[in-house]
Amino acid sequence: MATTRAAAASQNDERMRAAVPPIAFEPHDLGPQSPETSSDVVDSLTPALMRVNLDKKRGADDLRVSFDRSSDEDGPRSNRSGDSKRSSLGQTPVGIKQLKNSPTGASSTVVLYSKAGLGHDTGAKHQESVMRLAVLGVVSDGLRELQVEARESSFVCPLGDVVRVHDADYVRSLQEKCSQLPATSDVTPAQGACLDTDTRLCANSLDAALGGCGAACEAIDLVATNRAQNVFVACRPPGHHAGPRGAVACFRHFWRSPDMCSCGFCLLNTAAVAGAYARYRYGRPRAVPEQSKVLRKIAIIDFDVHHGNGTEEIVKGLKPHKVQKPLPDSWPAEYREVHKPWLDESDGDEVFFGSVHLWDAKGAFYPGGGGPQESSDTIVNVPLAAVGPKPGDVRARQSLTASQRAKLCDEAGANLRRDVSAQLLPALQRFDADLVIFSAGFDGYEADLYHWFRESDYEWLTHAVLDASPRASCISILEGGYSTWDWPPKEAKRAGTRRTASPDQDTEVQKPGLLRACAAHVSALAARAPPSPPPRGF
Repeated sequence: MATTRAAAASQNDERMRAAVPPIAFEPHDLGPQSPETSSDVVDSLTPALMRVNLDKKRGADDLRVSFDRSSDEDGPRSNRSGDSKRSSLGQTPVGIKQLKNSPTGASSTVVLYSKAGLGHDTGAKHQESVMRLAVLGVVSDGLRELQVEARESSFVCPLGDVVRVHDADYVRSLQEKCSQLPATSDVTPAQGACLDTDTRLCANSLDAALGGCGAACEAIDLVATNRAQNVFVACRPPGHHAGPRGAVACFRHFWRSPDMCSCGFCLLNTAAVAGAYARYRYGRPRAVPEQSKVLRKIAIIDFDVHHGNGTEEIVKGLKPHKVQKPLPDSWPAEYREVHKPWLDESDGDEVFFGSVHLWDAKGAFYPGGGGPQESSDTIVNVPLAAVGPKPGDVRARQSLTASQRAKLCDEAGANLRRDVSAQLLPALQRFDADLVIFSAGFDGYEADLYHWFRESDYEWLTHAVLDASPRASCISILEGGYSTWDWPPKEAKRAGTRRTASPDQDTEVQKPGLLRACAAHVSALAARAPPSPPPRGF
């Protein structure tokens, strides 16, 4: 998998150097900004940012990223006026180009793009690379057809909003680690560029995570103040594996398989930070402005193919309880008290978490938790069984015929509808949320490496969850999804070789899988009717 991406990136860097004019983007006017939140400062945080180029020989939908590290030697960037020419970062278009504005001033669906995520440099060989935002950052036919508006967010989440969810010493440790690293990932793990077995760091990694949390909080403000009905937040790194103190210890693997107890590419739990902000800021009816919504009952729905163990751990912490320390089996059991409220003593009953994910009874699929016995009134896990080849087996997936793929997709979609309808939707209807936050992971898409969902499955799941929460406003936050290559792949002569698309092949099929799956989810959000206003209460 990593070999495939590395080979593709290396080949593309050599043969894709011709610059093309940047796609014009009309930024949303967020009013005056302080120097700390201006686009120039964000630019200065990402000196190694790539330029997005289009290969005209294979059509405008074929995305390539060329890593331009020569800008590192240019020295500090000078301040420029808003009328001056944009820097290379400023020229990079946002996730989805602004298409249409609502005549009433409130957009039906907004895509909010966190530019800070471009500064989290994990390296070309890493699965969670900057290419994920590059794929969503270039206007393509599929997204151009969506009736959505796109905006840039440069808001950095304040520490006070972060520590409602994460322990302050954990955040401080991230600050210290990042401060000791260069701005790029061109260092070895021995030099300290890894937080754990799979989570890479650079100097700008925490800034990227704070930018993603800031964009998510901005999305909350947009829906709460009726400036948007739904918001999709395109940001990275993902967040749903990050617990209050980082990696969540899974007792089944903590000593036997330490790699199963990692942060899974995550630093800060973006969805939980957004939920805590919504409940704290808009959860007290008398303190909420008259024209704003009261967002007291929060439902976080995670459909990443991996269990959202970090979010679950945070939601459990809303009720006082004891947690066993991950000590060797031969040691006497020790416990610690856990209670981290967001607003008041009703947090535990008014925050709901549902996770739809792959699960293996032997704990062989990361992160190993989220089984059928781990649910409660406000935590519902929907574990799905893997179908077809072992998740992540690239060679086995590439060897399948089109009919075999179609059969596996049919089976995966049927299992999703059956299990979600039986386990998640009834509980969600009883909960009756004011706000739904999607942890939107697309690594279960057929073009990725783990499962066999189609676009129609993401559309169905989005509609089903929102239909079960008719009063709820909605924001959605990008989690996983790593299929940044063209789809579908074909059997290669050797591992690590990309398929060459035929000129007459359907251009829709040639779009990267992440782009296609994400477009299906966003289109389902855009098609949703406006929710009925919730009662303000007392």
